[in-house]
Amino acid sequence: MLHKWKQEFLYNFKSITYFLGINDTSLMVNPRIQHRPTICYRPIKPSDLETLERIHSDVFPIRYESEFFQSVVNGCDVVSWAAVDRSRPDGQSDELIGFVTARIILAKDSEIADLLRYDSSRVDQTLVYILTLGVVDAYRNLGIGRSIFI
Repeated sequence: MLHKWKQEFLYNFKSITYFLGINDTSLMVNPRIQHRPTICYRPIKPSDLETLERIHSDVFPIRYESEFFQSVVNGCDVVSWAAVDRSRPDGQSDELIGFVTARIILAKDSEIADLLRYDSSRVDQTLVYILTLGVVDAYRNLGIGRSIFI
């Protein structure tokens, strides 16, 4: 069962991507990919652990602790979303090609609460804090990072 804030995040994410037509990849072309990708989005799951760790080490100059990855794949205080290419001819159509990880925190608890000008009478105001966002090299410049972020 998902926490209420996770349900709201996923609902809002799906609504925005549908409204913007983000799943329409008909215009995506990259010479490093020999096929027209069909990008779909899904939650990150425990079976993504190894791939997620590999992509992080390829994309980011810092090393993340295993606890971070366990939190991501198990949905412990981290909301995550994955991009996959359903049209990959190599049989890896469910393997991550991009991702975003985030935390949802109360605005009043944020380090920048004084800069936000939030309404202190609304104790339920939340912020989405993006932890990591990445796309594998071969799939960059196709708008995947932007679409997974929106």
